[in-house]
Amino acid sequence: MTQNGTTSFHGTAYTNGVVSATLLAANLELSFWGGVNPKTGEVIDRFHPLSGCLLQDTILAIPGGRGSCGGSVIMMELILNGLGPKALIFKRREEIITLGVIVAEEFFGKTAPVIVLRPEDFNQVLGWNGTTVYIHQDKVSNRPLQLSPPELHRATFDISNIKVQLSDFDKATIEGANGEATRISMKVLARVADMMGAQEMMDVSQAHVDGAWYGPGSVAFAKRLRDWGGRFRIPSTINSLNIDQRHWRTLGIDAEFGSTCDELTQAFLDMDGKVSFTCAPYLLETAPKLGDSIAWGESNAVIYANSVLGARTLKNPNMLEILIALTGRAPKAGVFLDENRIAELHVHVRPFRSIDSSFWPVLGYALGAAASTRIPVITGLEDMKPSTTDFKAFSAAFATSSSAAMFHMVKLTPEAPTLEAVCGGEVPPRISLGWKELSDCWYEFNHSSESRQVDLISLGNPHFTLHEIKDLSILCRGKNKHADVAVIVTCGRSVHALALQAGYVRDLEAFGVQFLTDTCWCSIEEPIIPTNAKVIMTNSGKYIHYGPGLTGRQFCFGSLEMCAEAAITGKSTGMRPEWLQKANCHLAESQFNGRSDTVEVKEGGISHFPILYKRRTQQPQDFWPAMIRDYSNRQLGYANDKIPTITGIMKQLSGDPTNDFLKFGFMPQRVARDMLWESGGGQGTTPLTQRVDADNQLSNATYSVTSAGALMIRGAQYSELQVGAKMTRGIEGPTDIVYSVKHNNVLTLMDKESNVVGWGAFDLNPNRTGGNIGNIDEKKVVCVLVSTTAWGQPIEHNQGLTRGMKL
Repeated sequence: MTQNGTTSFHGTAYTNGVVSATLLAANLELSFWGGVNPKTGEVIDRFHPLSGCLLQDTILAIPGGRGSCGGSVIMMELILNGLGPKALIFKRREEIITLGVIVAEEFFGKTAPVIVLRPEDFNQVLGWNGTTVYIHQDKVSNRPLQLSPPELHRATFDISNIKVQLSDFDKATIEGANGEATRISMKVLARVADMMGAQEMMDVSQAHVDGAWYGPGSVAFAKRLRDWGGRFRIPSTINSLNIDQRHWRTLGIDAEFGSTCDELTQAFLDMDGKVSFTCAPYLLETAPKLGDSIAWGESNAVIYANSVLGARTLKNPNMLEILIALTGRAPKAGVFLDENRIAELHVHVRPFRSIDSSFWPVLGYALGAAASTRIPVITGLEDMKPSTTDFKAFSAAFATSSSAAMFHMVKLTPEAPTLEAVCGGEVPPRISLGWKELSDCWYEFNHSSESRQVDLISLGNPHFTLHEIKDLSILCRGKNKHADVAVIVTCGRSVHALALQAGYVRDLEAFGVQFLTDTCWCSIEEPIIPTNAKVIMTNSGKYIHYGPGLTGRQFCFGSLEMCAEAAITGKSTGMRPEWLQKANCHLAESQFNGRSDTVEVKEGGISHFPILYKRRTQQPQDFWPAMIRDYSNRQLGYANDKIPTITGIMKQLSGDPTNDFLKFGFMPQRVARDMLWESGGGQGTTPLTQRVDADNQLSNATYSVTSAGALMIRGAQYSELQVGAKMTRGIEGPTDIVYSVKHNNVLTLMDKESNVVGWGAFDLNPNRTGGNIGNIDEKKVVCVLVSTTAWGQPIEHNQGLTRGMKL
């Protein structure tokens, strides 16, 4: 509603309050666990557009949470630390982050407003990013709200107003008949059930408690429940810890930190939690069976239980499963109900040959990102036989990039004997995933195809299976570990005992592998991660996402076989696995001569090639409408006046002045990369791009994939397109700095001898340009290379190195 210049929206408030602050907004879900540092309030998810932003004293607007169930604990810690947002605005109902606010309110008396707006209203609010926003209970406005006196009263939550039908046990528990721990647990559960739209509560048979993550708030939470007399009413296993509980003193862990982690763990053991300490509870003998109703935490375990085992559990935010374990009761909502387990998206996976272990995490991550909030049903894999290890890797990666609670695979998961069986009589939208999507995901994981030194091999996220330990022992048998590489495997105690009995642990320790139990990579810090380790290699689709933000290190990804090879050689080759190896894209003459808007790139799927005709009155900004839209932003910016030179890029036989036009051949990033940096006998190189946050400050080195995004060919006839590349770095030396302008696009114009005859820079505003395109001899131009620069800001001592690029 807009009135007198004030635009305001009414939403649904799940916690109340009156605040005003600067809006920090992004139209992408965020996992608070692994995505926000609870000690600083900084967004550390390096894949998220808000990366590097501070949440303190902002109003945060995102569609919702995703990924880890642990986001609730992080939100609670942020509120207690005074480092969190003043309020949260969501596009859809969101349980994970919201639970953290509710627990902070109920247990510690601190809160922040949480409001869910209609999608169309939320989209308008995104446009207020960076401005002051005002919230009063369920109202959001761009100007101070003029409220009548009754509206100025701050509402408080009243349990009598919930719509959930409570049983006699539920009511008695809320009234305190079963002790203080269960009273407050049931009150929070009733609030959450009401938020979820549940009509009633239900019994569950077991829990997996994912609350043993260290933080001052989580320690206080667990101790209060224990001291209030809390005892788990159903069998409850405990997730992985921050420490290897039996060996942390010999691993150099800080004594105060280790002791506090022990206290946290002991609080759960005192409440009758079981000594399991694994993030892969589906590997335990207590794993549920088809149709069992359970309450599991840990995102990968939730996905695995619902999808692979056919059990039923909510994607419980951390702490909620603890409250369920204390009461034995859960909201009867979400995927507990048949109608909420129906597929909402049909994903067909095109066939791949010669797959290895890296296929499943790559597919899981790409598919999770495509599915987002929707439950997918997957076809195309019916003839495969994924193992427990494969499903584990897929589930963990899927849980990282998606907020859905499960998936179906036709003929491979128990509820999907056919496609129709999980579609509820409807035909869901259909998409396909193939070489392009999985290749893009591979490069998103690795950022570079260059060989590079590896300092640490990180294995076991989620915890290693016995089969994985066996496979690793075979790969390392008779080999010598590189002296400069550490190899660490995390697994559960029960799996470690079996591997020890089988002799795998002995063989791998002789090779140089270090085993850790109880803890997992999502909680491991220095000194277990060596202080001098700069590059970590992992086979986990989960850790490759969270690891860079959690550790501040560079990461690379590969199969278990690739990790073993890197442990021996000390290097990651940067090469794609065989199942992603296809012939480099070759664009034939007939494909360039066609004038259709879309052509099929051989071996590469569909790419768009808009045609931009040469006009004598053409201005530099005329190039803008044809700019490619799907580049990765992690691309190369050049400094020090060094424009890339292309050798042997084309052999022109003749030109036709009457047919004088330039053709844009736009390629997705991975196609351009294949053409320019892998062709020509591997002569191309990919320089290091440094991210610069402020003048004279250098941080966060990342590897770019390519700068090449498009080719523009002049003339109607040529016989062949010979692709190869040489390129130069920005500033030579150990402090290589690349000058870059966010979202800047660079055109490099070349003659038939590959000499640079002109260049230009264009950003998102087509009227802002740089370069000398307006002063060149157009007749000399036969080829144009289009590049997109890296993220970053110029630093003081580099300004002026690239002429005309400071826009």
